[in-house]
Amino acid sequence: MGSFSIWHLLALSIFWMAVIYPLYKIITKAGYSGWLVLVIFVPIVNLVAFWFFAFSKWPNLKDI
Repeated sequence: MGSFSIWHLLALSIFWMAVIYPLYKIITKAGYSGWLVLVIFVPIVNLVAFWFFAFSKWPNLKDI
């Protein structure tokens, strides 16, 4: 294995931006705080938040 270079950091940054920005947009359109996107960095809590987000009533939706 080689050392961790600037190219690895750049690729990792691009990957995270490709994941975090769309997730932020989805969360805010659903009516939740955009800060909820930071939960993806916490192991196990991110899975619980995923299930909570999937099965809870979204504040942005009216009684459908």
